[in-house]
Amino acid sequence: MSDNDQHQFKDRYMLRLPDGMRDRIKLAAEANGRSMNSEIVAVLEEKFPAPITADDDLMLACAAAVTFSPSRVGARLKDDYFNLMRYIRDVHGVQDPISLVNGIQRDSSQLTGITIGTMYEWLHSVFDPWVVENPPDDP
Repeated sequence: MSDNDQHQFKDRYMLRLPDGMRDRIKLAAEANGRSMNSEIVAVLEEKFPAPITADDDLMLACAAAVTFSPSRVGARLKDDYFNLMRYIRDVHGVQDPISLVNGIQRDSSQLTGITIGTMYEWLHSVFDPWVVENPPDDP
């Protein structure tokens, strides 16, 4: 293990595995081209992802708004777009979310690194529950 790896992993935990699991982990690690430790960490990261920061949350909301923008998809997702604008305004205190999203749509470099999978997970784990708890006011 290099010095860089030692600095990256500060927490250590001795783990007892059931019979046969070490071999299954080894096979999976070899199939994925990584060490057993990296395989175990990858599985744990998938099951226990790091919390979303406020900045990441805002960028995911903006990415979803760009994706659902009426200028891109027409009126099909207008309710989702409207709710995303409410979310950005109410949760993040952005007074003019449309201008923010339009600016990001013009310069999408701020969205680098956001994958469809990440946005999909955010929509279902963060945004959808928020919409249920905060329904829009009837016009």
